[in-house]
Amino acid sequence: MSASLSGRATARLGEWPVMLGGLSAGALAAVLVALPATHGPLRALIACAASLGATAFAMPAMTAVAMASAPAQRIGLASGVLNTSRQTGGAFGVAVLGALLASGGAGHVSLQLAFAAIAGAYAVGALLALFGRVSCGGR
Repeated sequence: MSASLSGRATARLGEWPVMLGGLSAGALAAVLVALPATHGPLRALIACAASLGATAFAMPAMTAVAMASAPAQRIGLASGVLNTSRQTGGAFGVAVLGALLASGGAGHVSLQLAFAAIAGAYAVGALLALFGRVSCGGR
């Protein structure tokens, strides 16, 4: 569903604003997940975590930008690299978090710290999208 909405928003606004919006929403959502107290209400954590789904808006726009900037004879290679990087990054993140939780126990690893780091990564992505828009002259 997010991909369909992202496609419509991208057609109306352009790739860069949609990418910037999706990554900014991810940063904000990760900050909100990191903020609730350890013993806070579960519904607050679920609401904040559910808002992380807004980052799905960025992926179709990123794909469009990557494919548009690749030379015609390298489209297949660019698509493969983009998708492999995305999948590798996701698998790596899950593996690292799983290893941390398994090695030290859940009491020794702060998920709030992990989500603060995730918020920082999304913020860096949003800044890159902002500077990419400016340097590429995106709409």
